[in-house]
Amino acid sequence: MSGVGQERLKGRRNTSLVGAGAALVAFLSCYGTLGLVLILSLLGVSLSVNETIWSATILSATAVAVLAIAAGFTKHRRILPLLLVCAGAALIFYVLLGSYHVLLEGMGFVLLIAGVATDFAAALKNR
Repeated sequence: MSGVGQERLKGRRNTSLVGAGAALVAFLSCYGTLGLVLILSLLGVSLSVNETIWSATILSATAVAVLAIAAGFTKHRRILPLLLVCAGAALIFYVLLGSYHVLLEGMGFVLLIAGVATDFAAALKNR
């Protein structure tokens, strides 16, 4: 690869880490908030969560994960991570913006995390 091409890709080396971080933020924003509300309610503390901001945080982090994995695709040229992440994001978006179902939400996060993991493995293999 030419020097110019290597310089262009230099900033994309950590896209797998960005994708993993964004997927973690999305997951923790969803289930971590539920866990925190549950624990606090068991302790007798009432906590009100703005559902619009909560959903926006999850959706934004999911979108960042998809964009990071898409950027990683240009480096390792493996389509599976991008397909998994897009399928997971589609389920998460559908559940949060359309009709909620706990199994679809769980499957969305499983696919999102599986896509990030396969992207991370592809990036390590490509080095």
